[in-house]
Amino acid sequence: MPAEHIIYIPMVFLLGFVLGGWLVTRLARRQLPATREPAAGASAEGATRTATSMWPVVSAFAVFASAFISTHIFPLFGGVKAIASATAGLRLLDQQPAFSSAEVYARLTEFGVAGRTLYQQFTYSTDVLFPLTLLVFLLLLARYVSARIALGTRLRRSLLALPLLWFATDMLENSHAVQPACRFSSQE
Repeated sequence: MPAEHIIYIPMVFLLGFVLGGWLVTRLARRQLPATREPAAGASAEGATRTATSMWPVVSAFAVFASAFISTHIFPLFGGVKAIASATAGLRLLDQQPAFSSAEVYARLTEFGVAGRTLYQQFTYSTDVLFPLTLLVFLLLLARYVSARIALGTRLRRSLLALPLLWFATDMLENSHAVQPACRFSSQE
């Protein structure tokens, strides 16, 4: 994990919570205090649907944080630190991108057979399970926030679709990252 992520990732979440809290508070003031009806333009779906409570969001965040710590800080479960240990500290292609086929193959050669095997296992397991924990957290957070602010149906659906879009692009990136390693292994 690049050192920048130690600050970057918590800051992204902090900004998300601050912005989400500000939006919820601001839009809640627009609702009629006596009837607590949604503001003009909000869907009735949001008003009648059971809102996600804070506990599932906090629990999902705890699972995500645990997965992050176990796969990025400690050499457990074939995570980033385990690969770094097996490859004498070489960085993953996610951490230090390569932009040409020759550079990718040169880096994979440096990993050695054991490092490439571990990298493949990582891509098919940890690099799927870790984003899944983040997906669950982001979906619950989006549902929690969207139930508490006045949004039109289209905007609410867009907010709920963003985590799914992120996950789909991450899985697409994973499939492209593992292809050279698979081709490289089959050439040996």
